Amino acid sequence: MPAQKYLPTQTVGDFVDNRVQNVAKAHADWGCLDCLRFHQHMPRRARSVRQGVFRLLGMLLCWVALPFLAACSPDNSPDKAPLAQGQAYDALAKDARGITVGAMMTSNVVYVMFDPQCPHCAHLWQDIQPLTKKLKFVWVPVAIVGAGSAPQGAALLASATPAQALAAHEAAVLDGNAAVLSAADVPSDIEAAVKKNTDLFNRMGVESVPYIVARNRTTGEVVTHMGAMGSEELAQFLGLN
Repeated sequence: MPAQKYLPTQTVGDFVDNRVQNVAKAHADWGCLDCLRFHQHMPRRARSVRQGVFRLLGMLLCWVALPFLAACSPDNSPDKAPLAQGQAYDALAKDARGITVGAMMTSNVVYVMFDPQCPHCAHLWQDIQPLTKKLKFVWVPVAIVGAGSAPQGAALLASATPAQALAAHEAAVLDGNAAVLSAADVPSDIEAAVKKNTDLFNRMGVESVPYIVARNRTTGEVVTHMGAMGSEELAQFLGLN
């Protein structure tokens, strides 16, 4: 019996049908009763075989495509997933590393995400000073402005007296001197902390600094604000008035 050729114009389904039909017919001609019954019910049998073949082909295609699909999918792992406003406060409390100033004994914490090269952040630093007797502020350095942001943020965190170093740095920024810190010999874990802070910032979908994340003292709700604020406006925003 001549071999069945798979012509370019022949579909995979037609090829499977013809192949199975020819084999069953040959065995039926030789007296095989099982094949004779198979050949008599060929349309139904062929459909079943065809479905099985296409099911197998589909599984193979999925297996081949899976790595490419995974590479194009968004990374939704817990440490990369976007953070909603209500999640930002707890995420900062858990994962951020910053410099604490103000009323140390209070549980009401205000997080300020800042870039060491940002003059607006320096103005906010000046404006929070009247509120530091009532609130605890944690200044969280991120790196979004320039190449010097990350090393300066790391140097602030690594300082033996970080609060004093931050105060001196922000005063220098207001005077137009942004590079007053040496980032030499900063431990790698401190550099990694600034990167992690920046990752948190990006997950929040924020575009500029300073970025304030706090719980309103009156309502208990998580509130956020992008940009500097004056002392009175900030006090109202935080529920102090």
